[in-house]
Amino acid sequence: MAVSQAKIPYLYIAGAGFSGSTLLALLLNAHPKMVSISETEGPTEGVNITEYSCSCGTLLLQCPFFVELERRVNALGSAFSLSNWQTEFRASQHRILDILLVRSLRSAFLDRCRDALVPFWPGYLSTIRAINQRVTHLTQATLAISGKEVFVDAQKDPNRIKFLCGIEQFNVKVVHLVRDVRGAVTSRLKNDRTDDIGWATRRWYVANMNTERARHYVSPQQWLRVTYSDLCTDPQGTIDSIADFVGVQRAPTPQNVYDGPHHIIGNRMRLKKSAQIKEDETWKTRLSEDDVQIVARIGGAANRYFGHDWP
Repeated sequence: MAVSQAKIPYLYIAGAGFSGSTLLALLLNAHPKMVSISETEGPTEGVNITEYSCSCGTLLLQCPFFVELERRVNALGSAFSLSNWQTEFRASQHRILDILLVRSLRSAFLDRCRDALVPFWPGYLSTIRAINQRVTHLTQATLAISGKEVFVDAQKDPNRIKFLCGIEQFNVKVVHLVRDVRGAVTSRLKNDRTDDIGWATRRWYVANMNTERARHYVSPQQWLRVTYSDLCTDPQGTIDSIADFVGVQRAPTPQNVYDGPHHIIGNRMRLKKSAQIKEDETWKTRLSEDDVQIVARIGGAANRYFGHDWP
């Protein structure tokens, strides 16, 4: 009788952008049982890949860790290149069609109806199977190189949850990382170089509400909500709670988050060499009273729902 292979513990960090996922990925990667490269869809679309650096300081295309990762993924049988990861779950190159086929329709009922019908779309199943295989091989290769047990994916996109749960080799658990809407909006304004408060707040709202809708893909025991504030004020306690959640032994969290080897892609903070873990509250000086009112009108109720005491 064949012995079934144990599933890979796969921890997915979901939520809105600029909510602390890179910091959380770095802290979890420092754990002796967990490994993360942060964003598993590769560098942001549009970056110059020849100038893009790994968090270790080496150009990504020359980083020994990522070069070995590319080699191993291909050896496992998936076509994979550091210049073109192809690990995003997409069913079409046409944006509107892809939204209809795979993205959230912002209604759990509509999502369920679409999910029941979309497998009949020509080529859909074969496309998703190929992506499933590539993601599985990426995960297996990363664990093999690191010698660790738990893979941490900090892509954040809530749409990714349902597809990851469909990969039979994975035991998926989700951490919903939520940042106070004022801080997240201010960070997005700074990084995206825009002054559109309403747009930035809606991005936060839609991402977090879509994440909440994705809860039905996993059991309640596979879902944990963590706030950016708790991560910054009590990093050890937060990482301990996540270790308990995934079922590994607790371990000390480094005082300097950049201590030890890291191979992280994503937010520019990955390139820092030392930093105190401290909550960024620049919203207090960046947002005007009118700005705060706009943020409260669009995201205030959701902010309280997700565990914050404002407004």
